[in-house]
Amino acid sequence: MQTLSVTSEKQIQDALLKQLAAMGYEILSHKDENFLEENWRVQTRKRFDFEIPERELDDARARMSKAGAIAHALHLRNENLRLNVANQLPIDEMYINRSDISKNTFQAIEEVTLKRALGINDDINKNRYDVVLLINGIPVVLIELKRPGVEVQNAFNQLRSYHENTLYKNEGLMGFTQLLVGSNQHLTRYMPTPNQSTSVRIDSAMRWREVDNTRVDDLSDFADALFEPTKLVHYLFSSMLIPTVTQDDSGQKKERSLFALRAYQKHAVDALVEKAKSHEGNAYVWHTTGSGKTLTSFKASQEIARLKNDKGDPLIKKVIFCVDRKDLNTQTLEEYKAFNGQSDQGESIGDIIGTSNSKRLVEKLNDEAALGNIVVTTIQKLNNALKTSQSQLKHLRDERLVFIFDECHRSQFGEAHQEIVKFFREAQMFGFTGTPIFGANAVKGHVGAIESADGVNQETLKIKKMTRDLFGDCVHKYQITDAIADGSVLPFNIDYFGRYQIRDESSKELDLEVNAIERKEIMESPERIRKIAEHIHENFDTYTQNRNFGAILCTNSIKALRLYMSAFQELNQKSENPITLATIFNYAPHEASDGEENDRNALAQYIEDYSQTYKTNHSLRSFGAYFADIQRRVKRQNVEAPYVDLLIVVDMLLTGFDAKEVNTLFVDKNLRYHGLIQAYSRTNRVLSKSSSAKKPHGNIVVYRNLREATEKALALFAGEEDSSSFYTLKLSELLKILQSHLSEVQQIAPTADDVRDIQSEENIKAFVMAMRHVKRALANAKAYPEFSWGTLSCDEQEYIHYLSHYKELARKTASDKRSVLHLVDFELEQQGESVLVNFDFLTALVEEYGDQSIEVVQGAVQKLVDQDERFHLVRDLIESFISQQSCEMSFVNYARANFDLELEDLAKRFNIPVAKLAQRLKRDIEKDTLSSAPALDGLRENVSESFLERRKRYEELELGYKTLRDRQALVLSASLNVE
Repeated sequence: MQTLSVTSEKQIQDALLKQLAAMGYEILSHKDENFLEENWRVQTRKRFDFEIPERELDDARARMSKAGAIAHALHLRNENLRLNVANQLPIDEMYINRSDISKNTFQAIEEVTLKRALGINDDINKNRYDVVLLINGIPVVLIELKRPGVEVQNAFNQLRSYHENTLYKNEGLMGFTQLLVGSNQHLTRYMPTPNQSTSVRIDSAMRWREVDNTRVDDLSDFADALFEPTKLVHYLFSSMLIPTVTQDDSGQKKERSLFALRAYQKHAVDALVEKAKSHEGNAYVWHTTGSGKTLTSFKASQEIARLKNDKGDPLIKKVIFCVDRKDLNTQTLEEYKAFNGQSDQGESIGDIIGTSNSKRLVEKLNDEAALGNIVVTTIQKLNNALKTSQSQLKHLRDERLVFIFDECHRSQFGEAHQEIVKFFREAQMFGFTGTPIFGANAVKGHVGAIESADGVNQETLKIKKMTRDLFGDCVHKYQITDAIADGSVLPFNIDYFGRYQIRDESSKELDLEVNAIERKEIMESPERIRKIAEHIHENFDTYTQNRNFGAILCTNSIKALRLYMSAFQELNQKSENPITLATIFNYAPHEASDGEENDRNALAQYIEDYSQTYKTNHSLRSFGAYFADIQRRVKRQNVEAPYVDLLIVVDMLLTGFDAKEVNTLFVDKNLRYHGLIQAYSRTNRVLSKSSSAKKPHGNIVVYRNLREATEKALALFAGEEDSSSFYTLKLSELLKILQSHLSEVQQIAPTADDVRDIQSEENIKAFVMAMRHVKRALANAKAYPEFSWGTLSCDEQEYIHYLSHYKELARKTASDKRSVLHLVDFELEQQGESVLVNFDFLTALVEEYGDQSIEVVQGAVQKLVDQDERFHLVRDLIESFISQQSCEMSFVNYARANFDLELEDLAKRFNIPVAKLAQRLKRDIEKDTLSSAPALDGLRENVSESFLERRKRYEELELGYKTLRDRQALVLSASLNVE
């Protein structure tokens, strides 16, 4: 058996450079900013077969010296060299040749050194970049590498330091960097370079996926996917966006940051562009709700509009983006314009055209001066234009047009779509949807025809149509389970409640067993609705985290909506903490929904109440403004409190409405298939990690018999084999976990008073660990409004008593320098059985059971990490260890060797003797702080708290392994917080 050697950062760097050399990169080493400047001139001259005067290069370089990521990105994409050379035509070429990749030069430089401050030359005040990729001498990618076992976050911490200290220093060329990449060989992440005022954050970094959504974590695979010259140039120009200049409420310009497509977005754009190039049929993209379809559709529209034919003319006459609602038309137009980008002088980079009416649409379709423009309109306006202005559009019948339909599952099955296809004979139809129509969720009623055998007589009938019938093949798919795994959207916590016990008039509790009765008179009973309203009112703060978030209640009819409004208004009158309400619905103008009051008058009253609450002046006449104002208050966007706590709807805003500040959907409505997934997805938008509020999942609270409907929808849209990631753990499961940990505590100390009698150090530590498990499990369980202590072996008072002893003992064990374990058991499901993953188990897998078992554990560890971020700090080390093909090291020795290499890397980077650095860090570890000694200036920004925390853990693991190597309970840590 071959002895394991721990891979160093230098070995990873050498392997990457060797791979880049094979791709055609020139490899250079140990260069500084002076070399970068001169190299740019050398590479620029190489592009031409004649001498370029130095003054011309000086002028070009001066034009490039604009500070900031956006300015550099604009320059790189939208300005040319513009050099004047004697006896030559003026040179007017892009800095990077996009159309002929072979005319560019590609370089990779290792150990690029930039001074942090002018005039300071010592090593401590320099930043040394691991690898920089250049095209024609212009730096475009900065790569920071760490060894296996060192968390990727450390790479991004280092990149943050570079970004703050040297990236934009002195208007140097490094300011042109477009992408930041961090890797520890086994995990690789990337992000666009942020603007100067935005910090580099690991939670902004993205992972790569192949076209089939296979995750790409390994650095070598990532380099193949993105760094190959053709792929890199294509990504920089086709998958990155420069946003438009916008203003804040005070009229000041907002600082912009580059956008970069996620891998699945890029794959979808590429697929549609290829379809447009080939002019072969229609296509649709299935990207789950909340995954950024608007950005993807915009980039697809933009790239298709830019296509040229052999003569250099636009290949596509027009790109028309169609939505099916007026509010979505406005929203899409605003977002498209925000994505489209402007220079600092205000010039548009390709026009995005809105259409206020069908007449305006016809004008823009006929505008020959605006070839290649993207026209945003509604399906209704397009249909009206075809009905009223066919003669004005007939010259476009055989032109190459591309229609892109948003939410193509929803409204493209009627006669309007057929008329568009029939009229524009050479047009291609591309669709975007998060929930396609398949056979299972198709609805009868779409008009079709069956031709008789003689080809003469036709029978018209109503048939089911699916998305593929109208849009052909699905050219790219990204399902909800993929998005949850990537963190693009959140999972759901679903609570099912049935009808209340009708005969028990005193009960305010709802029966937890879902009842199958769906009769209208029962479901719209005022008593039933009052019971549900009481349940929502009583638990509202729990679900919405004390109203840090808002909620939506969807009902089955306007009648039910009005009953809910009355019930909540009555409850608010009795409450010391009333819920702010709002509602919106489409009413039937001249029809009464019941014998009391027609829907129009009801809505008018609700708008009047809204205006009084929120100090506005809306009415039915300003319904559009009212609609927009409600959306802003639900989103808490550009408005002051009070916000809308609870929005009550029938159908509106259950699709196409993105509000990160909504975390709960109360459901008293029959939902199925795509309608169900769309509605649920109003709650699963990811909140910014910088927000003070925490949003681990979306809450779905169901008061109808939708359990089976939910499972069917998941089977259709998430895949039966993957649908488990759709959910968070249920309360019943959490209570089992909580009880098991309580039992551990009570085995050590049957009562809280018995804690005083614990004598041995080992039992004290066991008690502390068991209580930590209890605290975490209890925190998770208490997130559920129906949590109670009733089924547990300990009541709340006894727990508080235990907790007081725990805090005292935890302080004692934390100060004990011989403290051994901060470890917690975790289980991996494997064919229905649980597997205890201890050091011996990991080693045995590598030594005895071969690759198949290693892959099983890797997959299981990944699943745990996806579900629980507390594994993050040790995940890299575990995966690195179990990925070795052979191993004679124990896990703890492997961890120790990794730390020693990291220590050596730091010592070398700062030119400090290893022994001196180790001695200093040892004191820092004991003090739980970072050193500020003058001798180690510069380390503060490069030695993170995480580094010291891992060092402590390694020592504890080593001591623990030696002390308890024969105990089966020695397992990997799931929590690294010492309390």
